[in-house]
Amino acid sequence: MNRRIHLHIDRLSLQGLDPGNRDRLVAAIERELVSRLSAPGATEGLTSARVDRIDGGRITQGDPGSAIGARIGEAISGGSRR
Repeated sequence: MNRRIHLHIDRLSLQGLDPGNRDRLVAAIERELVSRLSAPGATEGLTSARVDRIDGGRITQGDPGSAIGARIGEAISGGSRR
C-alpha cells in the first residue's frame, strides 16, 4: 500500500553554518528523507503528530553541507516515529 507523507519543516536552525552551504544542505536533507521514507516498511509506525524539536546531533565546523543534511534527514526520519 502506498502512503502519502506530508512533512512540513517550519524552521531549521543551524547556528554557525556557512550560508553558502544552504542549497547543498537542503538537497541532502530531501535526499535522505526520500531514501529512508521510501524504503519498504519505512512508513510503519509513523504517526500524525507535531514534533516541536528534533536533536540532529553535533555538527562540526567545516563539515560539508551534504554530510550535515544527511545527518539531519536521518534524525528527522527517526524523530517522526512516536
